[in-house]
Amino acid sequence: MVQLIANPRQFNGKRVLVAGFLTMQFENTALWLNKEDANVGISKNAVFVGSPSSVVCPAGTYVQVRGVFDAKFTGHLGAFAGYLKIEKCDQLMLATLPLN
Repeated sequence: MVQLIANPRQFNGKRVLVAGFLTMQFENTALWLNKEDANVGISKNAVFVGSPSSVVCPAGTYVQVRGVFDAKFTGHLGAFAGYLKIEKCDQLMLATLPLN
């Protein structure tokens, strides 16, 4: 995800596999580098996303997505690092470590 948002033109038109935190809200349907960036709205650390109705993605969780990236379309008011048309989406199960 870091490589994608740091070098969007390098991935333009290519199929990519990335992981991040997914939000699905009006004008804010995006895959974020992490939940904290989503919470404070650092949209340059995210890509605008879209998917056909046949692809189900669980919002408000970390996911791994495969899709085709478009560096030219940057979402509402050009706020995002690009656009990812999702072809496949899987929720990630993150392990938590006990705090000592």
